[in-house]
Amino acid sequence: MKENNAIASIQNTMTTGYSDLENLIQDQVYFVDKTKIIENLINQKDQVTLITRPRRFGKTLTMSILKNFFSIDYQNLNAPTKKAEKLFKDFYISQNKALCEKYMGQFPVISLSFNTIDGNSFKSQEGLMKAIFIELYEKFYFIMQDLNHLAENFIQINQNLSKEHKSRSNDDQNKNSQVLENETIEQFTQHIKEDFLKYIDAKTPIEEFKLALHNLIKYVSIYFNQKVILLIDEYDVPLNKALIHGYYDEMLEFIQPVMGVIKDNPYVYRSIITGCLRIAHESIFTGANNFHHYGIKDVFYSTDLGFTKEETFELLKYYKQEQSIEQVLEWYDGYIFGNTHIICPWNVIIFCQSKQSDPDIEPDSYWINTSQNAILNVLLDNLNPTIVDTLQRLVDGEQVSVQINEHLVLNKLENKKLVGDIITVDGKPKYSETAFWTILYNTGYLTRVLDQPIVRTPAGNLLTLKIPNKEVLFGFEEQIIDRFSSKSASFKQSSFDLLELFAQEPSKDLDKVIRRSLNKLLNNFISIRDGSSVDYKAHPEWYYHAFLNGMFSVILTNNNDYSDAYYRSNKELGRGYADISFKIPAIIKDDVGVIIELKVAREADALEQKAHEAIMQIKNKEYAKGMFDSDIFHQDLKQIYLYGIAFFGKRCVVESDLFENEEF
Repeated sequence: MKENNAIASIQNTMTTGYSDLENLIQDQVYFVDKTKIIENLINQKDQVTLITRPRRFGKTLTMSILKNFFSIDYQNLNAPTKKAEKLFKDFYISQNKALCEKYMGQFPVISLSFNTIDGNSFKSQEGLMKAIFIELYEKFYFIMQDLNHLAENFIQINQNLSKEHKSRSNDDQNKNSQVLENETIEQFTQHIKEDFLKYIDAKTPIEEFKLALHNLIKYVSIYFNQKVILLIDEYDVPLNKALIHGYYDEMLEFIQPVMGVIKDNPYVYRSIITGCLRIAHESIFTGANNFHHYGIKDVFYSTDLGFTKEETFELLKYYKQEQSIEQVLEWYDGYIFGNTHIICPWNVIIFCQSKQSDPDIEPDSYWINTSQNAILNVLLDNLNPTIVDTLQRLVDGEQVSVQINEHLVLNKLENKKLVGDIITVDGKPKYSETAFWTILYNTGYLTRVLDQPIVRTPAGNLLTLKIPNKEVLFGFEEQIIDRFSSKSASFKQSSFDLLELFAQEPSKDLDKVIRRSLNKLLNNFISIRDGSSVDYKAHPEWYYHAFLNGMFSVILTNNNDYSDAYYRSNKELGRGYADISFKIPAIIKDDVGVIIELKVAREADALEQKAHEAIMQIKNKEYAKGMFDSDIFHQDLKQIYLYGIAFFGKRCVVESDLFENEEF
């Protein structure tokens, strides 16, 4: 007998990419027994269950477990439970004989997934959306080939309902009105023929598919004279993709009637839905009877998706990788579901698989590189000074308290004003701070700090979050580097604009222009620091050095036209080390060098004093003279522009001066 959540090691084969339980068992692939979720779902008795988890935590495989357990074997209707009994005989759920007898292989199951939806326009999605429903209708095509059986059930069901209908109150009669169709048997069978022919034809207009799922559920339920179990995987993908690419309204108009099948549907026994986010307001779930959402902060189902530490230890032990446990935890642990540490199964499996091929291989970023990171790129386009400061603290290893709202509201109109957690402006999504942190939390980029309380507020929950592990930290850093590097067109343009300002002859008016430009850029800058956060608290000027170093180096060291700039950071000049020094490229201005010295003020009132101290340091330590004498910089420099810049938070003050070469 299997213990709860025990390892069901079928064979020593290990690989990723399996999302179907039947294939996994047939190919004898290592499997962690998560079949207790079946027991949990049945005992919980929710008519509609939504489970949200980050990607790559086993949602699709979980749906396959449910499908294979509950589903009648359509290929063997004479023994409809035999297949499920064989598949689950060695798993935990088989211990519950009474439950298996009542539920195993007893239901028609309709299962679909939206995880393939990905496109830049609604038009590009049409074929993918159609394919989902075409595949469903082809799977149940045997119903149309057995219309006599379907007709018999239709007549019997309506006769029974008619008897019940006459004996019930008006309210109960209204509840049954969806089932008691005003339709003859000839009309009913004709509609079935028309629908099956229509919904297996890719030429059918996309608008026609809005009711495809609704109609199929009805036909399947009547054919088997049994309510359907409906499984919808990654329900939120179409809306998320549409939001990012600017066709949200079109997708919402299509998806609303599709998802509307869960609302008090008399043909559905249970609906189980998975996704990354709970999306509110669009009436997708509004009105659904006995609906319950289980997110990553909820205790129920918390160990049913993903690996616990104990399961991870057993897996590593089985593959003789016990010595790697600390590395695995450092790189892939840190997620808190409910009150339990959960590890991404994708990472652990690939790591063990890689170790089998190369025993010396080190942990790498697996989940972060395969997860769909488009949402992170979009979020980084919605930075404001508060978010930037908080992200900087997270990247530096700190914990932060932020507002989380698990019922994100997308576009809605109130008092003729577009409001919501996420709205679209000129076709592009704009996220509130609450939406920003909620999405990062629910998609696995951030995790809750377990020993910190959840504070309930009218606007949502105040959670203490952190970056969960090394893999996600490196993923953040990669995205941030892309944003503040030559790969980012906007950052590159900002760097060019800044260089042109510093190439102008110093003046008090120019100082103000540079200050305003730097203040604006600082509000969107996140630094990937080489030192620890402790180092940076001791040396706060390093942050601003990283900022300006990134701005200038991105263009002066990656552009052949600017190869004569000889850009240097912390270069020894005169009697010290100048923070930043370079020659203005000849294509912009001839024979001029630039020296920048940075200071940090403890308070805003000290900014001007600190900027002046920076200029005086350049002069007193003879950085300019050292630049004239340097072998690196050309000897024909005629002028050097001196800049002292003092920072306080996201504010700065600039003081400049000019140093002439006496030889000219």
